[in-house]
Order: sequence, then structure tokens, then C-alpha cells
Amino acid sequence: MLIWKAKRSLADWWIRIRGGSARLRGKNLKKANLEGIRLAGADLRGTSFQGANLKDADLRRADLQGAYLQEAVLERADLRGADLRNASLRGATLRRADLKNADLRGAILQLTDLENADLRRADLRGASLDKASLRGARLRGARIERQGPGTAAAGTGYRNKHGGSGRTCLRLQSGPLPPEKNL
Repeated sequence: MLIWKAKRSLADWWIRIRGGSARLRGKNLKKANLEGIRLAGADLRGTSFQGANLKDADLRRADLQGAYLQEAVLERADLRGADLRNASLRGATLRRADLKNADLRGAILQLTDLENADLRRADLRGASLDKASLRGARLRGARIERQGPGTAAAGTGYRNKHGGSGRTCLRLQSGPLPPEKNL
């Protein structure tokens, strides 16, 4: 049994992880310091990580459906194959995060910092990317569809690696993105 101590503003959290699978579904971990935690494959549906420090966290294949990650710090986090459907990541920092093959359908990514994030083969259909920073993000093979105002393909307010914004810069379209030399 691995015990991980996580600091919170006034209290300490003790998270028990048995057999490699955490049972944290629906828990409140707001502002918790979980830097470097290993939660690969964990059931984290509906869990609140609002304002939490998840730098360098291992969340591969974690089920984060409907999780609250507003203003969380996920720099360099490993989210390969994670299920983030309908998760709220508004204002979160995901710089250099690995989101390859992640399912972000319907996720709220408004004001999110995805600078240099790896989103190759991620599913972003219906995700809201208003005012998100995608500077240096890798998007080859990502699934992005036109859904309407405020969604991934709407072209409103997000920035790419060249500082531009809108669908012309990212060439968003239904289906996968065309190959690019820097992706």
C-alpha cells in the first residue's frame, strides 16, 4: 500500500492507493498539492481538483469524466489516453502536458494554457477552447469538428504558436488536421 501525503491550505490529505487503483471518485481535493502523484488508470470521475497542483502527475488512462480541474496546474502531466469527457479545465495550466490519445469531447478548455502540449490524436470534438493558448501545441491527428460558437472549431479567441488566432491559423476542419512540419 502506497500512502501519499498531499498538503491543502489548512489541512493535510492522506490518499490511500491500493493495488495501483485509487478510489477517489467524487472526492474534493481542491488546492491539494499532488505534485508527482501516480494515479494511472484511477477512477477520478467527478473529483474536484480545483486549484490543485498536479505538476508531473501520472494520470495515464485515468477516468476524469466530469472532473473539476479549474485553475489546476498540470504542467508536464502525463494524460495519455485519459478520459476527460465533459471535464472542466477552465483556466488550467497544461504546459508541456502529454495528452496524446486523450478523450476531451465536450471538455471546457476556456482560458486554458496548452502551450507546447502534445494533443496528437486527441479527440476535441465539441470542446470549448475560447481564449485558450495553443502556442507550440502538437495537433497532428487531433479530431476537431465544427460545432458552433465557443467550441473547438469555432475559431474564436484562441491563439496558436505564431500568436495568431482563429481557424485560419490552425486550419481547423472536420476530421484530422493536415500534416505540418512542426507538429
